[in-house]
Amino acid sequence: RYWRDWSSDVCSSDLMAYIVDYKTGSNKYPEPKQLKLMALMTFAHFPKVKRIKAGLLFIVQNSFMDEEYTRDQIPLLWNVFIPTLTRLENSYDNNIWNPNRTPLCGWCPVTTCEYYKERR
Repeated sequence: RYWRDWSSDVCSSDLMAYIVDYKTGSNKYPEPKQLKLMALMTFAHFPKVKRIKAGLLFIVQNSFMDEEYTRDQIPLLWNVFIPTLTRLENSYDNNIWNPNRTPLCGWCPVTTCEYYKERR
């Protein structure tokens, strides 16, 4: 199993990395989970990096939400994702994928889902 992500910008030196994810939507409910996941991936890809400064840049509102992570926080960062990963692993192992209505339903390719709707 693997995962991948596409961040807007990652810059790295030997001990420090900077991650910026550019957002065009509202900054009303910023979601730092994405930054945590990008930080975990950066730590995995760049073993010398000890510290990461990361942020969501909301370009329409001209605002920036920042976070900072250190390598010793890796277990705590993974704990944020354990419930979701466990649920996905159970679905994968048992081939049971319960429908789940989300704002992304318009982009989902599963046409047999009860929540499917045509792409916007």
